[in-house]
Amino acid sequence: MPEVIITVNKDGSAKIEVQGVAGPGCTDVSAAIEQALGLVTSRECTVAFYQAATEGQEQQAHGA
Repeated sequence: MPEVIITVNKDGSAKIEVQGVAGPGCTDVSAAIEQALGLVTSRECTVAFYQAATEGQEQQAHGA
């Protein structure tokens, strides 16, 4: 089950971190929160985001 951690800084900016979701699915989980908070000024993807994409490509290449 995904876990969403929201940190609100003193300047009013917020950081959303999604854990427990591999690959680009984390953006699906955070989309509603991002929309409610407003403008997204930056996005940082974790290693899990890229590992899941690489694993999926390897499986397709091997016919899995």
